[in-house]
Amino acid sequence: TRGFGRVGHGSMRWFFAGEKSITDIRNYQRDKEYAGNAPPMRAVPLGFLPTEKINQYAIINADATHPHPKARVASVLVARATEFLLVLKD
Repeated sequence: TRGFGRVGHGSMRWFFAGEKSITDIRNYQRDKEYAGNAPPMRAVPLGFLPTEKINQYAIINADATHPHPKARVASVLVARATEFLLVLKD
């Protein structure tokens, strides 16, 4: 919520400051050489989804803010690592 606590950093601060739309930010992130780290940082909980949904949701996660091929792969990898290390391993 705007006006409460930390309201984004990096490119997301532009959104919370009203300087750019989320579409502008996605377009900016899409064309960067390095995609940023937000999608993989958010991906751990996705590893607890049913296995057939993990990749789909990990890509949705990445595309929310960083629709970049590297961000998508990183999100899937972290979610799958979570599934392997915390769900499938006993």
